Amino acid sequence: MAKITIKELESLTANDAGRILREGGNLAGRITVRKDGVSVSCWCRRRIDPVTEMSLIQSDSSRTSTCPGFVPI
Repeated sequence: MAKITIKELESLTANDAGRILREGGNLAGRITVRKDGVSVSCWCRRRIDPVTEMSLIQSDSSRTSTCPGFVPI
């Protein structure tokens, strides 16, 4: 997938409202029109393997925290 460039974002108009921009498969943004101009709200999607994700959470909780008052899960 193509990268979203600054030129592409600067060229967006009210006619593009409702269109979805995609980059790299996981990053997407919906174009909306506001009072002060055009806006792009972005989101990122990621598939996870529940077993792998749980093992990462458990390994992170065994580390010591550098933030005072942080309680690992």
